[in-house]
Amino acid sequence: MVSAGVKQRAKQYRHEFLTASPFPHVVIDGFFEDSAAEQLVADFPPFDPANALNEFGEVGRKATIADIRKISAFYAQTYDYIASPEFLGLVSEITGIPDLVHDEQMFGGGTHENLEGQELDPHVDFNYIDARKLHRRLNVLVYLNREWQESWGGCLEIHSNPRRPKEDQIKIIPPALNRCVIFETSERSWHGFERIRLPADKKNVSRKLLSIYLYTRERPAEEVVPSHGTFYVQRPLPKHIVSGCTLTDEDIQEIHTLLDRRDGWIEYYQKKELESGQILEQVTKYLQEVLNCVRLPVTGFALQEGVVTGAWPDMWLGSPFEVSLRLQEPAESLMIRGEVPANFAQGMDVEIKVGAAASRHHISSGSFVLEIPARGGVDELLKLEIRADTLYCPADAGENADPRKLLLRLKELQVRPLRKSGVRSLLGSVLKV
Repeated sequence: MVSAGVKQRAKQYRHEFLTASPFPHVVIDGFFEDSAAEQLVADFPPFDPANALNEFGEVGRKATIADIRKISAFYAQTYDYIASPEFLGLVSEITGIPDLVHDEQMFGGGTHENLEGQELDPHVDFNYIDARKLHRRLNVLVYLNREWQESWGGCLEIHSNPRRPKEDQIKIIPPALNRCVIFETSERSWHGFERIRLPADKKNVSRKLLSIYLYTRERPAEEVVPSHGTFYVQRPLPKHIVSGCTLTDEDIQEIHTLLDRRDGWIEYYQKKELESGQILEQVTKYLQEVLNCVRLPVTGFALQEGVVTGAWPDMWLGSPFEVSLRLQEPAESLMIRGEVPANFAQGMDVEIKVGAAASRHHISSGSFVLEIPARGGVDELLKLEIRADTLYCPADAGENADPRKLLLRLKELQVRPLRKSGVRSLLGSVLKV
């Protein structure tokens, strides 16, 4: 489907893509063979309100169909082609991004149709499909408009930084028939289009395109950020609204529209924050329950009881660490056996409390054994606390990016019974009483 001329000029387009500003992109006219482009226009589906729900669940003026195979036999052929190694290889050759992957569901892509009054605020796209573990890398937009004037609006805008309107550099690309725009999707690929305003005799015209998003299973480490949705930046006031100007009725309406839109997005993000906070609360509660159920390697005549604080299932401890032990026999001491990471060269200074008695210890890196006095009678509850001012963070050492701040790894917590001589002395003192 891609024209022979485009294939022949792939290296030229690659240079244009890689050197473009403010982020990699390229504009390619006559992208598909003429007959293919005309057939895509002829088979383009009519606007259906059922396909025009926006982020707020309202019927808008943009309709999309992701599963283009349902549109017509030719669109089904187009789907097969853009999923083929031939097409993906060509786009890789143009952009320099290897191992491109087609999203079988075409999530967010497919046919896009925009009616008069529709606009798209500057935004960066969602960056990751969690369910399929795909990094979004490229937008391939093929416009399908037999007639379009720049004065009608609806032209693709590429922004340097819409969050700084006074500094923002904008490149405008009209959506001409069979014009393809390929651009990287990243945290700086800001793009959108101004509101469509059609002349009186063109109200039946709409802005049409085929939107193809391509992915990779890996991404350069310096480009990886947490998974996120689409981030929008609301447009500033029109440039003609300056100090001293007289506002028209249209200007007032435009200001109200901009304020309403901002308020809508503020409400949307507030709801998202509440939803995220609720999820975080539930996860935190679940993790706390999991951590509280951690069974420590307790040996000797004692049983772990109640809530454990600061212990992970893999037996790494944080600070503060607290556990209570119910004594089954009279106790004399508590032996703590564990290890401090070998690459934590300075070792660890810790404070250990058993009941009301506190002591400080320096533990060198590597394996260690400490024996702490811990007197108590049968059925007494012995509380152990360990704290440290300086902790070890595996992520700092590049160890699988483990973000935890750790104290030590516990191998054994042994309650040692009162020696027999101590028992005789204790019995003797009891008999004297």
